[in-house]
Amino acid sequence: MLLAIRAGSTQPENVAWCESELGDYLFGDGAILPAAEEYRAALKAFPHYARALAGLASAQAAIGNTKTAEKLYRQAISIVPLPQYLTSLGDLQVSLGDRAGAARQYATIHLIEQLFAINHVRYGVEEAQFDAEHNQNLTTALKIAERETQTRHDYLAEDTLAWALYKNGNYAEAWKAESSAMRLGTRLASLFFHAGMIQSKLGHLVEAQSFLHNTLMVNSHFNPLDAPVARAELLHLNQMAAHGSNARP
Repeated sequence: MLLAIRAGSTQPENVAWCESELGDYLFGDGAILPAAEEYRAALKAFPHYARALAGLASAQAAIGNTKTAEKLYRQAISIVPLPQYLTSLGDLQVSLGDRAGAARQYATIHLIEQLFAINHVRYGVEEAQFDAEHNQNLTTALKIAERETQTRHDYLAEDTLAWALYKNGNYAEAWKAESSAMRLGTRLASLFFHAGMIQSKLGHLVEAQSFLHNTLMVNSHFNPLDAPVARAELLHLNQMAAHGSNARP
């Protein structure tokens, strides 16, 4: 990616895409400040690039600049109102206690989903992922995730299926799906988080501790809602281990 950036392009948006992609890689590895620099470089190459604005927003939120993060998310949404930007803004607002603001973002997402359905835009994995993450329409989310994995065999579809199964209380099947999602060794905090939470429900204390530890080691700011859950669950498991328990009661 660095070679691609250095090679340059006659189209500034191409350079901005590469800079943003590199920023995403760095953010995924927990390198928040270097990621922010890449997003800024993308915006310098191609001002008002929505993907870079949203990426920079996530970096600003991770370091505690939440007001700046909200502003950047809104700028990105005003340019391209993608559901993932609305979700990120809504989740940030929930973490800050602004549930009314978050509800507006989530309602907009549902309107976009309806438009996608009318126009036959395939959005199944992302829809199931959003609903499972936000504890709504869980039965439908599971059906969508199951359908999507019939034709998609990538880690995102399988991880979404695993999380939908988890939210529906089917922990054994959730672990099968999560194991498949992680089969290539992909190191993402979100994957480790889901694996850790599933293992915790299965009563596998040591495995759950390991996955949740890896979650926070890879990126302790991976999600404004899930990161605190990961920390709390790891603390709980560590306390159980200290008291000699081998499984969740």
